Amino acid sequence: MTTDVQERIFEKFYRAREARAVETQGLGLGLALVQELVQAHGGHVVVQSEPGQGSTFRVALPQGCNASEEGIHERNPV
Repeated sequence: MTTDVQERIFEKFYRAREARAVETQGLGLGLALVQELVQAHGGHVVVQSEPGQGSTFRVALPQGCNASEEGIHERNPV
């Protein structure tokens, strides 16, 4: 992906020219949804791409805490 495409890849309904040229087409929502879900959990998504070489997407999420630390306790069903 070019730098211009990388800057817009997480926009809803954005599809790069190369993506519009392939037979199987999508809506351009997948990466926008991934980013929203990851951010909702306090994380972030990073893309590294080299035109003609492929792309790498990294998702970073904060380490979770123990449920008992949050005052959440499992209850045994009655």
